[in-house]
Amino acid sequence: MHTLKRKTTALLLVVAMLFSLLPAFPQTAEASEPTEHQYVTLDYESGGLVDDKIINVNVYIDDASTPVQTISVGDANMADNRITVTVVDPNYEIAGQNGVSYVFDSGATFGDIKLSSDLKEYSGLWNAGIGKSITIDVHLRTPKGTPETPNGIYDGVLTVEFRAYTPEILKILYSQGVDVNGNTKINNVTMNFRAEVPAYGLDEPISTLPPNLSLDYRYASLSNASQKAVPGNVDSLTIDYDDGQSITVPGGELKFVLDKEDAINYYSIEAASAYDNIHIVTFYNETNGQAANHYDRYDVRFVEHGQAIGAENMPADPTYGAGSQYVFINWASGSFNTASQFVDGKVFLGTSVVNSDLNVYAQKLSSSKDGGTEIHVMNTDNQLLERLVEKYNEANDSNITVGDIDKDTLKVRVTDTDGLQTNEAYYENKWKDDYGYYYVSNL
Repeated sequence: MHTLKRKTTALLLVVAMLFSLLPAFPQTAEASEPTEHQYVTLDYESGGLVDDKIINVNVYIDDASTPVQTISVGDANMADNRITVTVVDPNYEIAGQNGVSYVFDSGATFGDIKLSSDLKEYSGLWNAGIGKSITIDVHLRTPKGTPETPNGIYDGVLTVEFRAYTPEILKILYSQGVDVNGNTKINNVTMNFRAEVPAYGLDEPISTLPPNLSLDYRYASLSNASQKAVPGNVDSLTIDYDDGQSITVPGGELKFVLDKEDAINYYSIEAASAYDNIHIVTFYNETNGQAANHYDRYDVRFVEHGQAIGAENMPADPTYGAGSQYVFINWASGSFNTASQFVDGKVFLGTSVVNSDLNVYAQKLSSSKDGGTEIHVMNTDNQLLERLVEKYNEANDSNITVGDIDKDTLKVRVTDTDGLQTNEAYYENKWKDDYGYYYVSNL
């Protein structure tokens, strides 16, 4: 009897030992209480020697305080338990790297955390130790999309730059409904990544020396060895501006344009292509008595492609203070060469058609008295010449047309109310803008 009992006991111990050696099996948990809709699933390991640990998962939509789904299991393994939460509802994704939080009992650890770049899967390795449970809160949101990449992506393993040029930052703010003007100040720009890459503030380099302020940009240089420094892994862009204002722009409302400068691959961060038909015109002026092409941003305007700003919407003419020798004459688009000389200048008016983003610069003349002045005698749609023909025919009982006029032989003299006149023979007086207006220099 005792022998049988000992044999039975031994047999039971062998069975127990064999059971303890069986591998842990992954488990997929169901909701602790049936719900009408399943947002996520929970996968974990169970069936080990100690498998009485508790995992709780609470699922929230956006910033709601009441969960839409809860999952609770009490048969999780104690050690090396890979916990995975997977979003199964196609209408939602995990709300970025800050979309998941957790709390566990003392003595436990939770590490090797991974978030997929499509924000559909979150996992971590839990060792409960002497602890009993872990609670994971998951916040979901509607998908925000990823940036457009019209020029493709850099798929090498070297460093790649992310650049945000100042005019483009202003345009992104405008695309988000911000009232952008000449005084809008950009304080910080931060890229928020989806997976494994921490948020990166875009550093502002030493400012480009005037007059090329439009070339200023903020940037971050990141290694792409892990293939994570790509636009598809950018969740959003946070812009801090003015006095404590901030806005976060979803990745789906941005465009990352790949380019290369010397040996540097870089992305230019811009507003999404939905705003390609909107152009920013940035006005620059030499303020506070500055000269030698030392320009600062004066104002900005946004205009639809193929349209003009309109005279009534142009910035107020700059003034240079009482006693200044300078007088504003006009705005001009153009650029600066390596010697900081203004080249390719073209007068920019309220009637000028805008077909691209533009930088325009205040032009001024100096005078010991009233200052030089540039006068534009407009010929929009040939109205000036048609009026000239009309007056000539009335005075001479003739019937000439605009086509009969040799425009290049015309001279224009301007007379003010005091009888003072410009010099029609001055060598700089001439037609400009394809006969759009006649330039008269008042010197």
